[in-house]
Amino acid sequence: MAAGEGDVAQYLREAVILGVLIRYPNLVLEFLDDLAMLDLEHGDHPAMLRILMRHFQDAEFDPTLVLRE
Repeated sequence: MAAGEGDVAQYLREAVILGVLIRYPNLVLEFLDDLAMLDLEHGDHPAMLRILMRHFQDAEFDPTLVLRE
């Protein structure tokens, strides 16, 4: 049970980080080095972070598209 709770906590941690970055993509630049070292483990979270890091400076980039990819 404890391992499962840790897994849920990790999933939620990742989801909150991504949610904040999607809502406030300007934070990507501020924390770019830290985000590059972040090891996301769940589902599409790593791919979502890569998309945000790659495209956050694109003028036409809509960060909510990360949720649809």
